[in-house]
Amino acid sequence: YNFKINGSLSDSIEREIFLTGFYDKDRFDYLNKFIRNYNFEYFFDIGSYIGFYSLYFSHFIKIPNVISFEPNEINFKRLKNNIVLNNSNIISHNIACSNFNGNGEVWFNDINKTGGSSIINPKDKEILKYNSSKIIYRPIRLKTLDSMYEKMFNKNILIKIDVERYEINVLEGSSKILKNNNVLMQIEAMPEQKKIVFEFLYNYNFYHISSIDNDHFFTNFIKL
Repeated sequence: YNFKINGSLSDSIEREIFLTGFYDKDRFDYLNKFIRNYNFEYFFDIGSYIGFYSLYFSHFIKIPNVISFEPNEINFKRLKNNIVLNNSNIISHNIACSNFNGNGEVWFNDINKTGGSSIINPKDKEILKYNSSKIIYRPIRLKTLDSMYEKMFNKNILIKIDVERYEINVLEGSSKILKNNNVLMQIEAMPEQKKIVFEFLYNYNFYHISSIDNDHFFTNFIKL
């Protein structure tokens, strides 16, 4: 797919990429059906991990403006390494997209498996499942997507959101972009977040076009 990944075989996601040459292939196959027919100018990769989605849409599909957001500093350094490895023009931000601008924390419970890092959120009870003495915390910056791209209007935008139960915060901080642009979105929402995510997007005139497991596809301009 015209790019390289520097990864670790100790991580299940990266091991899958190494063994199969791909990741989330069914998701990409679904998105590609639309991308062939529409001129997407931007791809926002929110929760980019080490950059597979960003690299794919930058180097294989060749969306001209690919912008990655990864709050976990460990992942971000590896993302930057993969951007340099491919001499890529991907723009990367070491921040968490949220519904306000400020400071926060990201947490994870295994230094060797940081792909599931989560933003500290009082409403998220997932952290209670783990031994508190083993949880690792890191400070992060929080920013709204609207504040970073406030002058974006009438663009065709592809958005992928994979933020471990922080989806509604990201959507609330992106309301102007969602309202003022043509958007195709892939958003991960677990069953406990699904209802609130769907209701938010319906209120912004999005409609649900498909789901693959816990990844849901929405658009506000593509007619099936």
